[in-house]
Amino acid sequence: MRRFLLAMLIFCGVSAVTAADALCIIRNGAFTRSGYWLRRERNTPASPEGVVFNGKDSVVWIKLNKFSTPMRSFSVAAELVIDELPATGTACIAVRPGYHNIFGIDSTGRVNFSVYAADRKSRQVVFSRTKLKPGERVRLAGVLERIDDGEYDVVLYVNEVAEGKATLYGEPFPYDRDYFYLGGVGMKQEGMFFRGKILNLWAAESGLSRDEINRLK
Repeated sequence: MRRFLLAMLIFCGVSAVTAADALCIIRNGAFTRSGYWLRRERNTPASPEGVVFNGKDSVVWIKLNKFSTPMRSFSVAAELVIDELPATGTACIAVRPGYHNIFGIDSTGRVNFSVYAADRKSRQVVFSRTKLKPGERVRLAGVLERIDDGEYDVVLYVNEVAEGKATLYGEPFPYDRDYFYLGGVGMKQEGMFFRGKILNLWAAESGLSRDEINRLK
């Protein structure tokens, strides 16, 4: 019994540390400006309903300066409200360029999460079964988790339910911590902008489990 209790304490401790290591970028509708560099911000006012993205030119450039490079396992989670679906293509909630790893929503309301391999040819894209509607508050997460050498799980959560999962064979593109955008593909590129409000947003350099995602506050 003592060994069992000790094992449970160790397990819970490890899980808590992993969840606690998630970096909170936006909390209660405002940028925390803690643990990262807000390199540049364009047309993203804070509000009690969330940081506002206008779907036209709102975009934020963040450097995840406390993360190691190259980042392999990675998670991004957000609580948000979609104000309007894109007419075509995918509106970008969060992007890691270099070779695009996009976490976004398409014109049908389906959430998607894509990860490219280092060869810039192989990739995995997972889609939600749920089609989101404007005005609904949702909790989303995209997770890239290393399983073994050259093998990674790509998982998409919608309201704490895993709705898409695939395996990427090969190392992911070596994304740099200097390139992490919210609301668009980048500061200079046009199109693919997100229209909505992000109330809370986290990033982690680990593959968070569903329970760890649920504990993010």
